Amino acid sequence: MTMTDEELTGLIAARFGDGSLSAGLEQVQRRGRRRRSRSRIATAAAVVLGLAGAAGLTAYGLDRHEQAEQVAAFNRSCQAAYAAEAAKTGRAAQLPTTLGEPLLELRRGDARFRLYTSAPGPLRSMTFDCARSADGTVSGRVSYGPTDVPELGQPLVAYRDHLPDGTVAVVAQLRDPADVLTVTPAGGGVQTAQRDGMAVVWGPGEVLDGATLSVRDGSLDLARDVLAVTATFQEEEFDRYCRRTVAQRPELRGATRALTARYGDTWALQVYRAEGAVALCSWTNMADDPDNGVSYHGPALGLGSATDAVPGSVLASSDRQQWLAGLTLPGTEQVEVVGEAGTRVQAQLGDGVYLARLPSAESHKTITMTTATTVHTFTNGKMTQRPR
Repeated sequence: MTMTDEELTGLIAARFGDGSLSAGLEQVQRRGRRRRSRSRIATAAAVVLGLAGAAGLTAYGLDRHEQAEQVAAFNRSCQAAYAAEAAKTGRAAQLPTTLGEPLLELRRGDARFRLYTSAPGPLRSMTFDCARSADGTVSGRVSYGPTDVPELGQPLVAYRDHLPDGTVAVVAQLRDPADVLTVTPAGGGVQTAQRDGMAVVWGPGEVLDGATLSVRDGSLDLARDVLAVTATFQEEEFDRYCRRTVAQRPELRGATRALTARYGDTWALQVYRAEGAVALCSWTNMADDPDNGVSYHGPALGLGSATDAVPGSVLASSDRQQWLAGLTLPGTEQVEVVGEAGTRVQAQLGDGVYLARLPSAESHKTITMTTATTVHTFTNGKMTQRPR
């Protein structure tokens, strides 16, 4: 059959529709483009999510790394503080050289408090607390004991550590490790932790000043009871001891502190003066004397006093050094102490008192007080004077 061009065009239009083949191809192309667009969007979203996840993992890793660095820095600071404290005791060779893992650790915001201990053995037993304030300041306090295990004579003993940020930590040892330490009154921002017979109470100083620590068979009143003495000097605790002990002596009623002195890490002294009385309060880190079998387990506190005191009378305290205290004449500008061997010492002057140090083996011979016009010399309780 022969068809004209017009007839052939009509047949195609009847079978396929005019332009239908071209339209179908465009629809296929559009659908393909939409699928490719959706695929690209999905791929981009996956990339974004992957990057976000990687960023989260990176941030987490950085945070963990920073925390590890902070812990390592605190470890180094505690070790340095411990070495410095041990050196002050004069017994560093008898104490462990490095700290182990802390027995207890407490947190107050950005502040940290750790307690380290070591058991007795070839070396002395040791307790060391290390604190980091929120501003990054690190401090430490050490105490030591004998090379054998001592038996506590009371249900609990404790020392108090005054920290740089104004908080106070009380470190207690319990005779019975099974006891549970309680603090009265409770609250007030005070934290407690306990393990293996040791306990830490940490909080604001004004709260703990009047607190009581209790176990089953006993208690400690932190305001009134005598606490253990740390191996290195604490001015706050020394002041507290001297004021409380002076107040308990009837002959020193109304006494005021007239002079303070410090001699390295070995001595700290306060001289008190009352009407007709003088008192000498001392903190002494006495050196061991192995030749005579003498070994100390920590510094000693003491208070000596003299009544009916007058200028020229002497109150003495000694341990391989001799400390001489006494009242001065009105207007005294200088005090010189001369020893039996000829040693001459210029005394430290306070409010109506003096304090001088001589070698312990040398007794004093004369005391000379100089005023603006006169030189007064005291020998064996007798005074002579001459114009200046």
